[in-house]
Amino acid sequence: MSRPRLQSGFTLIEVLMALAILAIAGMTMLRLAGENIRNTGYIEQKTIARWVADNQLTSIRLSRKWPGTHWKEARQEMTGRTWYIRYRSIKTTQDDFRAVEVEVRTSRDDKEPPLAFLQTYMVQG
Repeated sequence: MSRPRLQSGFTLIEVLMALAILAIAGMTMLRLAGENIRNTGYIEQKTIARWVADNQLTSIRLSRKWPGTHWKEARQEMTGRTWYIRYRSIKTTQDDFRAVEVEVRTSRDDKEPPLAFLQTYMVQG
């Protein structure tokens, strides 16, 4: 009488478990890749908004005039898109010294948080 041979290999349950683990890992990787792509677009928007705000502050400095204390609005085209800008000056305790604020958004809605906010100080003269 011959002895039964031991078979080596994976059982069906082991194979299904391995496939389930690979599927879960694959889904996690796809979700992370999607989040990374969305974050990249947001960071790109914030970077360009910062450039727009820098350009506006430079224009204000070159004009050598303080903006008014009420928000003024402007628009700028950059990277094929319209950027909405608000800027103003804020009085300080010194008459010849003011703070200047600039906000940049992708829409006119000032209730939406700005993508870029810069503040600097200017001396008149």
